[in-house]
Amino acid sequence: MLYTPCMHFPVLPDRRRLVLLIATLVLLVGAAFGATLRGEFLAGDDHVLIVENPIVRNLSYRIFTTYDPELYIPTTLATFQLETLLLGLHAWHFHLASLLLHAGNAVMVVWLLFLLLGRSSRGSREPPSTTLRESGLPAATAAFCGGLIFLLHPLQTESVAWISARKELLATTFALATLLWYMHADEGRRGRMFSWGTLLFLLALTSKPSVILLPFALLVIDFHERGRVTFHDVIRKWPYALLSLLFGLLGLLGKEAAISLSPLQTFLLAARSTTFYLQKFLLPVGLSPIYPAPPIDLSPAFIASVLIVAMLIAAAWIMRRRAPLVSVGIALFFTFLIPSFLSYGHSSEVMLGADRYMYLPSVGLILIFCLVIQGFWSSIPKHPRNVFFVGLLGIVGLFGFLSHVQSNVWLTSDAHSTRVLALYPNSAIGQNNLGFALLSQGKLQEAVPYFERAIGRNPLYADAIVNLAVVRAREGRLDEADALLRRSLAAYPGHAQTHFNLAGIALTRGDLLLAEHLYEETLRLRPYYAPALWQLAQAEWQRGKSDEAAAHYRALLLLDDSYRGKIPVMDALLEPNR
Repeated sequence: MLYTPCMHFPVLPDRRRLVLLIATLVLLVGAAFGATLRGEFLAGDDHVLIVENPIVRNLSYRIFTTYDPELYIPTTLATFQLETLLLGLHAWHFHLASLLLHAGNAVMVVWLLFLLLGRSSRGSREPPSTTLRESGLPAATAAFCGGLIFLLHPLQTESVAWISARKELLATTFALATLLWYMHADEGRRGRMFSWGTLLFLLALTSKPSVILLPFALLVIDFHERGRVTFHDVIRKWPYALLSLLFGLLGLLGKEAAISLSPLQTFLLAARSTTFYLQKFLLPVGLSPIYPAPPIDLSPAFIASVLIVAMLIAAAWIMRRRAPLVSVGIALFFTFLIPSFLSYGHSSEVMLGADRYMYLPSVGLILIFCLVIQGFWSSIPKHPRNVFFVGLLGIVGLFGFLSHVQSNVWLTSDAHSTRVLALYPNSAIGQNNLGFALLSQGKLQEAVPYFERAIGRNPLYADAIVNLAVVRAREGRLDEADALLRRSLAAYPGHAQTHFNLAGIALTRGDLLLAEHLYEETLRLRPYYAPALWQLAQAEWQRGKSDEAAAHYRALLLLDDSYRGKIPVMDALLEPNR
């Protein structure tokens, strides 16, 4: 008889326990992360993705035809678009949605852990609560403890507190839902192209394609159920593999230029990053919005990291029979972490990692944590167990407190950048981000030293060069601004803001032809950039190209109707009898 998971596990906990679980987790997430409701849109990604994004601020199908600028995330953009349409452009409700998503993810983590922990032996058809020894910690209790770790671990703060990290939350929501559906589906439904499983996986990929290796996680589930993976199991994953291949290709199309690393450097950095995440999971202190990578070489730290990763992989293989759930936890950890290894290179610095990249991979480590506490529970006498349980709750409470403290880092752009520089004072990104926060507040002279230090740290850092050029242009020092922008263009020809600001200088100097060309190049690099469309239409009108100006102005209004009426002569271009 074919194995049918729904014969082994209840589909859902009873309603009363489920409501109590959800209420508890919602209250705890509010206690730990509720301060984020006071947070603002942070400079940088929050403004690019939401505040200054006409595709989000207006109901538009273009969420399906654009990148963010690197990732194809229409489902995430759709949630931003819907919230803005219903509630306006206010940060609090975006933060509230993040809190609710995180609580919902924690519920699904508890459920997933319950299913994984609930079978003491393969093929058992008894409910999870009755398959464990009476002296052991019940699967439901262990799963709940694991869910609390997932909910309150300080590493989760970035994903919960940063609005732009909605991608991680949503992708995890649909990835967990895919795994849960798969564990409950019968054999016939698991391999169908059109099923709830493939739909949920599609939604996960369109939230953020970092879950691209989820088909391998399904094979891990097969191994958990039967102790082996057959060729038939692999073939049956073809619908999921096809979606992974498609979104892998879409991801390559959206990738911008990044710092190039050799294969050896990538391998070494991947190993160092993995051990760094393990360290932060076990001891979550010194957390930062960014982690600049150390020099990549064959130093003892990198060699030790390679050895630790090799030991983890070897342990997963050796323990696949004796302690299969340990192997499952290690496999899930690596499955969801590996895609982040492609995100090291930035335009200015190579990064060691980011807290948000551990959001979903942490589930694998939490599964191992649950096994550890079950083992301790079974090995200690009955009466000291209360002390052990109080200690466990103390750890959870400490994590909640640390998460509350860490969430304050994400309330404002100033706090965010100040935290980075407190830990990494030589970070070019940290210097530029704090300078940009000051520039956004109109504090030009205070911003300049930060941009200069960022450029001193990395002379090819296009963002910092452009920001310094903006300051010089606002001061009327156009020659200096022009020289800086051309320096940025030489370092990074595909930098849209460089072309846009050069066009602005050309327009100020009356060189309409050059301005028009540069605005067109800006739009080639960033097709839905409303300010560039607006300026291009004006430049064309000033050159007497009324038809072209009208066409671009019409396209602008379809993208962002808030420009209507700003300059009456532009509206006159749309009149039928002009």
